[in-house]
Amino acid sequence: MSFADGVCPRCARRVEPITLVCDACHQVAGAPMGVVLGDSGRRLGQYLLDIVLFGATLGIGWIVWSVQAWRGGQTPAMRLMKLRVLHAATRRPARWRRMFVREFLIKMVVMAVVGAGSFWIGTVLLDSMLLWDRGRRQVWDEIADTIVVDTTGVPQYLLAAAWEPEVAAPIM
Repeated sequence: MSFADGVCPRCARRVEPITLVCDACHQVAGAPMGVVLGDSGRRLGQYLLDIVLFGATLGIGWIVWSVQAWRGGQTPAMRLMKLRVLHAATRRPARWRRMFVREFLIKMVVMAVVGAGSFWIGTVLLDSMLLWDRGRRQVWDEIADTIVVDTTGVPQYLLAAAWEPEVAAPIM
């Protein structure tokens, strides 16, 4: 599903064919019907839940869980909240390598650089970026070329038909 004809298939509003997301209903171009941008509040909640899960599992459990969840373009909290990271160029779930780069390398490096002098201000600024960005993307989404989507209302069989062959592919 794309916006090639200039119309959003979900809400039938006019959109630019090269648009990533419909401004009206937030349907993601190239994703199964009903896959919309992750809501800012849910994304901030997911971030806080990941922190809680990290602490509850003493870090080790969260890391093991993350390594497994990254194969499907998710973190542990994203899996619980039915959010998923898509590669923006392909509109398919981010693979393990892109998730590792996004979640570990980029996020940690960006947080360390910005937060070195002012940890709380830097953290709040970086996490709240999704509130004003049109595509609800944070710095690490921009660098890793990803978007976070909400699959809550989409039947699992549609997601499996669209994405499972890519998710199940070898990690290479």
